[in-house]
Amino acid sequence: MFRTAPKPICQAALDYLKKHYMDVEIDYIGNVDWDRGEKPFRNYYLLEYTGFLDKKKIPGQLLEELRDNKYDLILLPYSLYGSTTYKNLLRIADQIKPLHILQYHDHGPEKLKTITELRIRLWIQSVIFILAVIPVFLITLINYIRALLVKYYNANRTSRPLDSVQVIGGTTRLQKVREIVQPNDNGVVKIGCIARLDPIKGHRYLLEAAQLLIQDQRQFEILLIGGGPEADSLKSFCEQKALTSFVRFLGFQADIRPYLELCDMFVLPSLNEAMPISLIEIMAAEKPLIATKTGSIPYIIEDGVNGLLVSPASSVELAAALKRLMDNPDERAQLGMNAYRYYRENLSPNAFCKKHMEIYETVVDAPNRPIRTIVTTIFDMTIGGLQSYIELLQTCSSHTGFQVQVMSLGMVNLNLRVMLLIHFHKIFAAIFPKSGEIAAFTCRQMLLRYLMLKILRSDQKPDVVHVHDVMGYHALAPLCRWFSVPLILTKHGDLAKEVAAYEKVDKNSFVFQYFDYLEHKAYREAKHLVVVDQESKIRIERSENFKS
Repeated sequence: MFRTAPKPICQAALDYLKKHYMDVEIDYIGNVDWDRGEKPFRNYYLLEYTGFLDKKKIPGQLLEELRDNKYDLILLPYSLYGSTTYKNLLRIADQIKPLHILQYHDHGPEKLKTITELRIRLWIQSVIFILAVIPVFLITLINYIRALLVKYYNANRTSRPLDSVQVIGGTTRLQKVREIVQPNDNGVVKIGCIARLDPIKGHRYLLEAAQLLIQDQRQFEILLIGGGPEADSLKSFCEQKALTSFVRFLGFQADIRPYLELCDMFVLPSLNEAMPISLIEIMAAEKPLIATKTGSIPYIIEDGVNGLLVSPASSVELAAALKRLMDNPDERAQLGMNAYRYYRENLSPNAFCKKHMEIYETVVDAPNRPIRTIVTTIFDMTIGGLQSYIELLQTCSSHTGFQVQVMSLGMVNLNLRVMLLIHFHKIFAAIFPKSGEIAAFTCRQMLLRYLMLKILRSDQKPDVVHVHDVMGYHALAPLCRWFSVPLILTKHGDLAKEVAAYEKVDKNSFVFQYFDYLEHKAYREAKHLVVVDQESKIRIERSENFKS
């Protein structure tokens, strides 16, 4: 058994092997120690390598030893959501020469096969994939030319009014961590800040406010929860200003519940925000919050009622608000209770699900049966806020009457994804300057259409399709029109800005202009547009001239 996949897949593969093969003896080969007290293996080969495993990373002497063991079976775990094929694994197996190979991935085991059978299958797939690249290349080239025309010839502009834009904010599964907010026994007030260490989050102003608190001889401790590019700079600032004994850098924390319980109050000193999930988590924990008047925060926090608001980039106002809450534990408790009340009524999972259900019922006429919906994303479903958002939507389906099926590129054949999203992407970008994101966009569109066609032509045709990105919208809008299926678009971010940041291009480049064009075209075309914060709704509705 090779350790060539994330731990959950490897563990599931091991359990499967032990269940289906009695008295099995297993040898383990990997670069990660099997992190369990009891290691259920006969031989244990721990290698030293980084990245993906291939034949070159296994010493020749070890390959000979493995070949001499004459294995009946080699178990090769791999992830469908990964970025490499299992060809490298088959080359290793070819050196060891087992009788059979068992491939185990996210969706379970495949059928036992010999190396010859797998070689034939890969050869057939390769031929099919090469033939598929021809139309992909032509469509990508058309999109590339289209992007150039958008930049250099400019598209016509229109002020066609938007259809109604609805707001459905985020939510969290976190609940209250304790009923009553009380000061710490030692008199040291603990102040938490849950945010990525990035300049836009305004940590520097919180540290400057801390200096003012020290001058006022306050007893406090600031807990910075999160990692990011600003970490070293902020630590240096603390050393220069003698703040190290007052500030703790805790880094990224997968589970923030202990810190929600530990802290007496929280601060979000952001210079710009949309819908910060940390704000919802703090409110759900019934904790008092000081936040800046930016983005959608003022639409959620009412100053002096369920939190305190200060101006962005104002360490003086921030210090004054901190002093106010440090001196008034009763006010802290009241603000926390009011925050929780607002969360329960407006941002809880129940409110989140109810708002989605209301939208689905307005676009679907299905009075006598549950609504079926499909949630789509162009990204592999790994980690991130979007995944959490969709997982919560799935959770809602169990008790609100609609069914959710997640569709992602991880459902596509791994070799096909690697060929289009990695190899083809690189080749096209090498031929045409700054075309990488356009190639990736085109390939993702085609893969999504392939998946959606399979679903639309099945017996489980959805009542509504719900996409969570502009790329997904442009991919599926034509299919939804042809099959008369309502399409809902939820805006989670700014496509053009994200592409510009990833590709490191400025706003005058044709790449930015093209994705800006696609973004606003989707907003104008979408009959059902949802945003996750009030600020996005206002910004979209105020825009008068969009490219069409």
